[in-house]
Amino acid sequence: MPTAALHDHCRTLYPSSRQALIALDLDGTLVLKGDIVPVSALQALAGAVEAGAAVVVTTGRRYRIAVPPVQSLPFPTLLLAHNGALLKETVHHRTLFRQDFPASLVPEVWRLIGTLGLAPVAHVDGYTDPPEVLTVPPEPGTYHARMWEERYRAIGALLDDDQAPDRPVIQFLAFGSPEQLTAAEQTIARAFGSALYTHSMRVPHEEIFVMEVLHPEGSKWHGVQHAAEALGVAPDRIVAVGDDANDLPMLRGAAVGIAMGNGTDAAKTAADAVVAANTAGGVAEAVQRFLLPMLR
Repeated sequence: MPTAALHDHCRTLYPSSRQALIALDLDGTLVLKGDIVPVSALQALAGAVEAGAAVVVTTGRRYRIAVPPVQSLPFPTLLLAHNGALLKETVHHRTLFRQDFPASLVPEVWRLIGTLGLAPVAHVDGYTDPPEVLTVPPEPGTYHARMWEERYRAIGALLDDDQAPDRPVIQFLAFGSPEQLTAAEQTIARAFGSALYTHSMRVPHEEIFVMEVLHPEGSKWHGVQHAAEALGVAPDRIVAVGDDANDLPMLRGAAVGIAMGNGTDAAKTAADAVVAANTAGGVAEAVQRFLLPMLR
């Protein structure tokens, strides 16, 4: 159920009613390397907004690193970060909706990830009140150590292996090889079943993979549904565009799910249609072929 704050924000963001919604993944879909948004995508989306569409950007990124490219877009946009589990307004950074990880499972999952030989990382809602990343001391030479030095140290805190986070967690993640993460996902599934939502994917522009574990209603599709309800957009007027594992729920759930030409085989299988790669005008194609007809 969307919060009253989200309803109010949507009315401010889009004073006139919206006839359709397009939900866009960020990396591999809307932005190129370096957070560049192709001109063709900007023009197509701006035209769609003018014609009555709403734009929702939904990403696996933490809010802090998702907000800069979204703030630069020249049209009103909702931002769902942390795979759809956190929605903030991007001016004052107020939280409008958040799907926390099941509190009773936080200590168990924290310790289980560690027993699997992986370093647990917990994301919390700490943009205006850090820390926003809680993790264990990194082993030198690992990707986890690099992330700690480059991204986490300034806004993070280190906990002992047996010291679970004591504040609401949005999601857990761990870095590793595909084989390590497949085994970890299987172990988590056996232990918790449908009580958690888990997926693994390649870190954009890196040769490392990440496993992400969330509340079962913490997916991009659940977040998009909350945004659509707050905007008054019917389910049969939702277009979703993505390229990777964390996009699968919204590609399957939307009225029209569209995979990018550069997407994974799983994304293409889950989608209703495939467009060009994001480097070849895929977002503009998705808008023109599937979103604009909903607005006529």
